[in-house]
Amino acid sequence: MNNTPLFVFYNPLRRQSRQGVAKLKKHWPQIIEITEIAKLAALNEQNLIVVGGDGTFHAAVNNTSHSNKFWLYPCGTGNDFVINFEAISIADLETAINQDTMSTIGLMRFNTTYGLNAAGFLFQAQVAQTASKMWRGWGSLIYVFASARHLFTFKPQVIELNDQRVKLLMLSFGNGQCTGGGYHLFPTVHPCNFGFARLAIGPISLLGRIKYALRARQGKHLGMQGVQYTECTQTSLKFKTTPMMDIDGEIYTMPQLVKVEYIPNLLKVAVIR
Repeated sequence: MNNTPLFVFYNPLRRQSRQGVAKLKKHWPQIIEITEIAKLAALNEQNLIVVGGDGTFHAAVNNTSHSNKFWLYPCGTGNDFVINFEAISIADLETAINQDTMSTIGLMRFNTTYGLNAAGFLFQAQVAQTASKMWRGWGSLIYVFASARHLFTFKPQVIELNDQRVKLLMLSFGNGQCTGGGYHLFPTVHPCNFGFARLAIGPISLLGRIKYALRARQGKHLGMQGVQYTECTQTSLKFKTTPMMDIDGEIYTMPQLVKVEYIPNLLKVAVIR
């Protein structure tokens, strides 16, 4: 074992994350544990293993230097972001660190907050907020239950999208293919690409909502009536009131004006299992 410093960031309140750290220690016993977000700010040009789900990865990306190398160890509810990459085994971690076999990816940025995998307003934000209050023991099914709860009752809202007034049921942005525990909302994008996907859904019938929910699970919703899908690098948004937003499963209250940008070649990442 070499003397390369190896830091591990995780939420100690999550049983799965604690178990993940215990597995890591069997192969790399001298790891340095970080359980407080504030302590991430001191890291620069280090190897940082992030143990958890998309929300934990999101916290790390937004609270430490992007000069660090991010090794993602999925122990979360949805684990949507990591499916974009081939994983290496924990036993091969030392070799991978020495050889620096990592992917260089870009991120979405919403005003000043970075989005690693997926983000959304309106229906998606409501579903994410409801899912965040559910029992985690259901795993990724919490997103299915939360979607079903709001599928027929959520009302479309009028916003300005690139200075044009539109009425939308949902507005989502994707840097990776999946969100919500396996919904393939953005089947054409990858974090290594130079841009993100924008998914806008207008007012659709109740039957249309059911069809969308079923098809989106497998990424077959593109081309449906009322569904607009665009790959781009920037978007401007204006809301009548301060909107709720879901970014990587974390809930934010955003200002009425939101600038969405794609920042390329920002992070080095790899996935371990």
